[in-house]
Amino acid sequence: MNGGKNDRIPLRIIRESSGEDITSRLAIVGPNGEWPLSGLYWDLDQYDSVLEISEENGNLVEIGYWTGADFSRNKEHQAKSRRSLKSLTFEKQTKTLKTQEL
Repeated sequence: MNGGKNDRIPLRIIRESSGEDITSRLAIVGPNGEWPLSGLYWDLDQYDSVLEISEENGNLVEIGYWTGADFSRNKEHQAKSRRSLKSLTFEKQTKTLKTQEL
């Protein structure tokens, strides 16, 4: 994300929801050695979820989603259980995420 005002809003919401950037702890390497492979990974422990925020040329292009249980399993299971989201809503009182898949 290129640092514009609109780009900071999703990251601010994630941080306000106790999101922790876990990108640097992951061994995600592309076929040509690129790292990180496709974006920033956020652990939302309070919501038992992991998000992948992917951007291209400074624009948000995709949100990947896993439950905490799915993400904690092996890489093959992570790939199969990843969901691409159109939108997500943080339900702060119930500590749940309301998701809408692509």
